[in-house]
Amino acid sequence: MPVVDRIRVCAEISVRRATAFALLGVGTMMIGVSYNMEMALKTGAGLLAIIAVILGFRSLMAITADYRKTETWILLDKSHPLPADRLQRVIGETLRDIYRRYAKYSVGGALILWLMSLVVRWL
Repeated sequence: MPVVDRIRVCAEISVRRATAFALLGVGTMMIGVSYNMEMALKTGAGLLAIIAVILGFRSLMAITADYRKTETWILLDKSHPLPADRLQRVIGETLRDIYRRYAKYSVGGALILWLMSLVVRWL
């Protein structure tokens, strides 16, 4: 497997795992208020919007964050043949792109839940 592909796979696993745990929390919260469907949907929309903001912030900070303090670096077994400056750039740009993609997914999910809450209100 090429060097950059391995970094991309490890970064994807890292961000996907963190996002999945956040979504588990959102789902648990929505179940907690499921006695009121409109409130459950609005809660989910709000929490997904917060997740999107956090992911957006992380994408802005990914380029300058020390790559040795990322889960991606741990998944790479803390070793890689690339020089440190290039490794910083590659891991930072890869994480930035993945964070942005998941932030867009979160915004889309928040909009869908919000629209569903409007539909539930009208019914």
